[in-house]
Amino acid sequence: MKTWRVEDFITYLYHMAADADMHSDENEITANKFKIKRILMSYFPGIDYNYDESMQIIKRTQNIENVTEVTKELLSKFHLSADLRTDIVSDLNDIVTTDEKVTAQEYEVVNKIRVLLKN
Repeated sequence: MKTWRVEDFITYLYHMAADADMHSDENEITANKFKIKRILMSYFPGIDYNYDESMQIIKRTQNIENVTEVTKELLSKFHLSADLRTDIVSDLNDIVTTDEKVTAQEYEVVNKIRVLLKN
């Protein structure tokens, strides 16, 4: 995670929310790409974002299953404004309700991220 960029961190958060129910279909991935790109363009306009590149970086990283620990560590590395944090939480809520049902796993992952982002 030492080499992660802010776009990798944000991609990780969205990926963890989408994959919490262990079922990410192509539509969900496409929606995530759009949401991440929109967030990055709004808050970090100079970033040339590539979803696949960020996912490769994430997948090469070991010990990232604990969303609480990863999020805590990366929040200390990257400054995310209050507005950005609010927008991320809103997007994560949208992600887990895409299939019109929220599993316990989805709720748990998003709630852990929400709590950390609100602090």
